[in-house]
Amino acid sequence: MYNVFMIYILLITINSSYNLRIPKLGNIYNSKYSTARIIDTNFEYPRSNNSLRQIHKEQWLKYYACLIKRYAQIKSQKILHPVALIVLEGTSVILKCEICISPLVVYEVNTIEWYFNSSSNNNITNELIQSTQHTLVSQNNKHLKMYNIQLEQDGQYWCQMKDTIGALYYLHVDNGHEGIDIVHSDAVPKVQHPASSEIITEYNLKLYTTWTNWSPCSKCANVGIKIRYGYCTLSLLENPVYHAGIDDENLNENIQYIMETLFYVFQNKLPCKFRYIPNPIREHIIIKQRKIEMMIKYCKKNCSNDVVFEVYNKVGKIIESANNSASIYSMIQKIPSLVPEVTRTILYGTINKKMQIKCPGNLNIETPIIWKIGIKILPFIKYHSNSTIFIDSRMRIVFKKLKFTDSNIYSCWQNNQLAGTVKLIVTGETELKLNYQYMMFGTIAIVSVFTVVIWRVLKGKTRFTKH
Repeated sequence: MYNVFMIYILLITINSSYNLRIPKLGNIYNSKYSTARIIDTNFEYPRSNNSLRQIHKEQWLKYYACLIKRYAQIKSQKILHPVALIVLEGTSVILKCEICISPLVVYEVNTIEWYFNSSSNNNITNELIQSTQHTLVSQNNKHLKMYNIQLEQDGQYWCQMKDTIGALYYLHVDNGHEGIDIVHSDAVPKVQHPASSEIITEYNLKLYTTWTNWSPCSKCANVGIKIRYGYCTLSLLENPVYHAGIDDENLNENIQYIMETLFYVFQNKLPCKFRYIPNPIREHIIIKQRKIEMMIKYCKKNCSNDVVFEVYNKVGKIIESANNSASIYSMIQKIPSLVPEVTRTILYGTINKKMQIKCPGNLNIETPIIWKIGIKILPFIKYHSNSTIFIDSRMRIVFKKLKFTDSNIYSCWQNNQLAGTVKLIVTGETELKLNYQYMMFGTIAIVSVFTVVIWRVLKGKTRFTKH
């Protein structure tokens, strides 16, 4: 219960940093900052270039529209609402940095940085996030993109530009140990469909599924699959009430009071597994039975053509051309992100044991994984009672019982590009069988011999008596 109180105070404290800029938002409607003033291009620089004046006008209008939107979100309580998200381990997530940047300081956009507080390691607080192979910060809008996300990345995220802080993200990374239900759209007959919305009357809650966007198709020129994930979500049936003050007695005893506080701060939308939801609600039978869902849809797309960057002169003639698909770029383009390395690993398995193999690499795209043995493609979710090998809902190869013939090189692909390889070596099971009766006799014999030797050594020593 104390955690809920700390969240509430923390959010108000963090969002107070916005007050450095928010009080001046009312000036938007004054003559100095009015829309009419902005549209009057005679006051803008450069005065003689209509094209640049139009660009400047659009930038300022966009900036003030952003401020008005932000001011509407924080309302009179001056709370910039955080966002709670859930993501499955091994998938991807994008966190948006929604800081309003004035055209006067647009050159400072590169000073935007992302920070992280770990949920599992108390020693990691206010840690500056550095770009890695699968953690990238967009050069255009400074959004944080995390691919092949892992459990240790569970925690709080926020972007910051000097004294201005973006919205706070509470990110929960689910390990998927409770299982994933594979579902199809309602139009497909005789298959499992998505779970329906439910009402938990004793807590006045609505339980439903929040879906991610569809992934790209796994193949081109052939029939492939695309997927999306559905996560259990909770909302109050009635709009949550804002509490100007916090009643310690209610906070410790009244679950409904806690829920109204949480749902107000998080805009009436929370993942079912959000750690600050009271345990009686998280342990409710309806919520515990709700699993992550993965919806599958067949698709077919054309193989993409080359991406060519072209530069034109004033009369529309091409003066430069660069085939980006062939890793050729123009000098006027931004520096491209490095392509992730192909990850290779060797795994050892024991005969007749169960084993799982996951793709060791990721190409920083959301395209589903395709597994191959040589040029043979392993079918997705090909499982029945007689199967000894299949692909599960986590895109892993599952061996129900390893055989020596399973020793092979398995490769995983995304968008027709190699992401990683796994060399599997199946070894025999070595059992050490002991006869405890013989072991006991051998131990007695060794101890006896050792005792006799020591006795003889001590007996052979000459005693000297000193007078």
